[in-house]
Amino acid sequence: MTMSAMAVSTILAPLQAQAVAEVVTSETAGAWRLEVRRGPRLNPRSRAPSHSYEVLRWAPGADTPETVFSESTTGRPVAFLRSDGLCFVDPVSAKPRIVFPDGQSLDYPLHVVGAPCDDFGYDDLHANQGGRVHFFGDDIVVVRSSNALMQIARFRVDVTAHTATKLDAILEVCSTGPMAQSLARASMPLEPMLRLGDVLLWVNRGASGRMQWERLEGPWRTRALHAYDLSRKQLVDVATLSKQLFLQHHEAALAFVEHEPHRHAVEFEAWIVRCIGECRLTKHFDRVLKLMTTARSATADWNGDGELKSDMRRLRRIYLDALQQLNG
Repeated sequence: MTMSAMAVSTILAPLQAQAVAEVVTSETAGAWRLEVRRGPRLNPRSRAPSHSYEVLRWAPGADTPETVFSESTTGRPVAFLRSDGLCFVDPVSAKPRIVFPDGQSLDYPLHVVGAPCDDFGYDDLHANQGGRVHFFGDDIVVVRSSNALMQIARFRVDVTAHTATKLDAILEVCSTGPMAQSLARASMPLEPMLRLGDVLLWVNRGASGRMQWERLEGPWRTRALHAYDLSRKQLVDVATLSKQLFLQHHEAALAFVEHEPHRHAVEFEAWIVRCIGECRLTKHFDRVLKLMTTARSATADWNGDGELKSDMRRLRRIYLDALQQLNG
């Protein structure tokens, strides 16, 4: 006795659907495209089932992708794409690597020898644990975290020579004790980051509740805007940044907040709008006014008393002051 074609199709359909690779992440940069795909479970009966993963990259105009990396793992690899096709892959079972536009790859372990957190387990750091890779021209900034360690590091690539410079630590936060993981998380940068000339700016997460606020100590429990001078290789006070720096890059700064309006961190928006007003950049009056009128409820933050408050009123005051300066 044979099964009908319909019965066979009914039985096989779930198995065929399970075998189709799932797109985990997808991004486009310039004319290039990148996808991370996850295949079916390889050992479904296991407590920690693994999957097969492929990192696929499409060149401009290409119909079929190039496989730049593949692995089978219980974790999840991540990959990030630059507009010229260069990508950074952070696997689980292999070393991080740079894949150049022509397909050549370079292993690049993200280990800062001699840095303050050298003994805190770099091998456990992965960009897929709440991290991100940011491309600023030939500079690549990597944000990673693992348990009690948070790292922001930077290196430069040479696409022609297929080389990369030594990794520099921009910021590392590590500690021991019951609040070590909370401290590492509080120091993590929110997306996005901004580069103006040789200065890199970001906002840290801060404490995520009253209990964390009361138990955490130091600067990272408060969400704030931070700056790092790439040429001097040191953190600098945002208040000490020169007006000349902003005047040289005001177009990029304003475009940044227009493209990332009210996203995650209003601290960026407040600082940029305040600088536009203080520098009397009157030609930006209409753009600043438009930004203010499209402002939504700002992200709430924790103050020193542990009470939830809204930044919206303060942000509107900054807008009004800037518009008055631009119209004065």
